[in-house]
Amino acid sequence: MTIEEAYSFIAKEALAFVGTEPWDIAGVDIELFEQMSSSQGWRIYQGQRYPALNIPNLPISISATKAALCLRDDLAKRHNQNITHIYFSISPNGDFKINYKYDE
Repeated sequence: MTIEEAYSFIAKEALAFVGTEPWDIAGVDIELFEQMSSSQGWRIYQGQRYPALNIPNLPISISATKAALCLRDDLAKRHNQNITHIYFSISPNGDFKINYKYDE
């Protein structure tokens, strides 16, 4: 999996969390474990942040988990840093931000 593909899979999970709800920014906060992850989706609409009401289907969740672990492993290999969380947000025009929390 390439880094670009990993971003795409995580974006699909964020959008799946939003479903048909209105949104200005969609996001997912991912906590990473050894071989799995835990995701919490959210959306911002008209300046108000809301938790996700939808749960992504299993193929999306599996792909996003593999993508998050791929990003973690890539950063560990390239920068010798272990990430514990990924914070991903996307706007309707496709611009996205990704932030990481590192092991302390």
